[in-house]
Formats: sequence, structure tokens, C-alpha cells
Amino acid sequence: MYQGYMTLERGYTNIRDIAKGNFDLHKAFLDALFEVSPAVQGDPRIPEILDAEYRIVAGYRSANARWTASGMFTAQEVDYIVSGYSLLLDRCLQSVEELTMVLTGDELRMSDADRMQAIGRIQIDTQGQLATMRQMDNNLSILAMKRLKERGDINTIKSLYGLPN
Repeated sequence: MYQGYMTLERGYTNIRDIAKGNFDLHKAFLDALFEVSPAVQGDPRIPEILDAEYRIVAGYRSANARWTASGMFTAQEVDYIVSGYSLLLDRCLQSVEELTMVLTGDELRMSDADRMQAIGRIQIDTQGQLATMRQMDNNLSILAMKRLKERGDINTIKSLYGLPN
């Protein structure tokens, strides 16, 4: 009976050690998913994303000053333009925060492939934001030029008819 008990105890101990080893192996694997590999940190798309985000912020600043000072838009129109740019800046901030989370260790439990996929998605979103800002800027430039031309045409007509400006 004693030998049976010892066999059972050794068997239990072996099973416990195997289970603990299996648990430790899984824990090591899952903990490694918190780490950001050098391959992910060195992804060439990261500087492109940051550059595009910088261009959006710089474009917002210059556009805000340009459209306010142009005199071609009413105060209400300038408020509307600024709110459009502000929405774009909010999306820009969300992209930067998401990129920061993806690139910071102990934030997200992701494989390198998942991190690379997230960086790709952020890059596509950022390029879309930059394209949207450029489109807004182009449309506003065209509108300002049309209004300037109309203002010049009105002044020309007034001067031809001897009307005061």
C-alpha cells in the first residue's frame, strides 16, 4: 500500500510539474506579447506617419491664420472652417495616441504582425487625413480667389458707372 501511495504521489508531482511548466511557457509567451520588437519600432512607416501628422498640425495653423486674415470669409464662415480643421485635428490626435499605444511596451498584448497591421492602418488613416486637409485647403483657396475676382469685378463696374466703392 505504501508503494502504491508513493507511486501516486510521484505521478501527481510529475503531472503538477508538467502543468506548471506548461503554465509558465504560456505565461512567457503571453508576456512576450507585451514587448515591442525592434523590427516594429524600426518600421519605416512610423516616420511617415509622424511627418504627415506634423503637416496636418502645421497646415491647420497656417490655414487658420490665412483664412482669418484674408477678409474673404465672414466670421461665421471662419468659425465653420476652424471647426472642420478642429475635427481633423481630433482625428490626428487619436491616430497619434493609437500609434503611441502600439509602440509602447506593456500597453497592448499584440503580436508583431498585429502591431505591423495596426501601423499600416494608422498610416492609411493619416494619409487620408492629410489628403482631406489638402482638399479643404484647395477648395477654400479656390473660393477665396473667386470672391476676390468678384470683388474686383464689382469695383470695376462701379468705377465704370461712376459709383462710389
